[in-house]
Amino acid sequence: MLGYAIASTAPAITVPNMLYANENGYGKKKGIGSTVIAAVSFDNIHCIIAFGIVRTISESNAAIASGKD
Repeated sequence: MLGYAIASTAPAITVPNMLYANENGYGKKKGIGSTVIAAVSFDNIHCIIAFGIVRTISESNAAIASGKD
């Protein structure tokens, strides 16, 4: 579970840097900045969903192991 918390990308750092690079013309021709921003959003959604699934599975396994429903 800790891996999903560490693996998520911080939009507060990535988005301003990509906007800055885009304003200065870096990757503007191929649209790299907007692609990276979209990828960061998708990555964060994936990490949130996967974290929730792993947490649910681990909690249900703990309840089964202790004999509680």
